Amino acid sequence: LTFMVSQSHRRLNSGRYERLGGSSMLEQVDLGLRRLKPEEIQNTQLTVNRSFSCGGSVMKAMALLVTGAKRIEDFPLIRVAWSESGQRWYSADNRRLFIFEVRPP
Repeated sequence: LTFMVSQSHRRLNSGRYERLGGSSMLEQVDLGLRRLKPEEIQNTQLTVNRSFSCGGSVMKAMALLVTGAKRIEDFPLIRVAWSESGQRWYSADNRRLFIFEVRPP
């Protein structure tokens, strides 16, 4: 799978960016695309909502993916960020990551 990679930065008065950990008062800077396996990415929440922000059902999307009616490529890319302190990738799109984790072999 391909994911959009970003990094937490703070914009300095000079217009340059300072790389930081955490998320308070930070901007996400697009660092391009990277191929990752869903199991390499950590959710940032313990649970996911039943519906996407557009109103669509997470369970229905999962069923469509499992039955082959939809492909992973039919969904928007997942945004991820690397944590230097945690030495792992974190998802900004937990619902999509959740359905990709249960995809068929």
